[in-house]
Amino acid sequence: MNIRLAATFGALGLPLLVAGPSAALADSQVMRMNSNITEEQVLNAQKGWCNGLLAISRAYATGGFAAANATANKILDQAYGYQYGAVAFKPTLTQQPQTFRGTKAGALAYFVGGNPTYPNDKHGQC
Repeated sequence: MNIRLAATFGALGLPLLVAGPSAALADSQVMRMNSNITEEQVLNAQKGWCNGLLAISRAYATGGFAAANATANKILDQAYGYQYGAVAFKPTLTQQPQTFRGTKAGALAYFVGGNPTYPNDKHGQC
């Protein structure tokens, strides 16, 4: 242990030794976090999801596959966390070996098709 590290531990530990643990902790406050999801948050998420699907559909109707693909790409960036790590996306009406989509490309294929890796996802079909 180097001198600086030993001095740091000594400086931090000294108040506990002198005053005791209860005095050192007397000034600290416990913060309670509420991580419950509210009904309003659920409804907003559902509304956002619906609006995203409608936007993909409108993009396809007005601009074809390329427009739908670009819109779906943006929506996937907003709705899923593929940029943060692994996502276990399970589309409806899928079966082995394509039940789960572990990549953004797999999820995109589900929404707009056009990816030969997922031949059952045909673009322009519901």
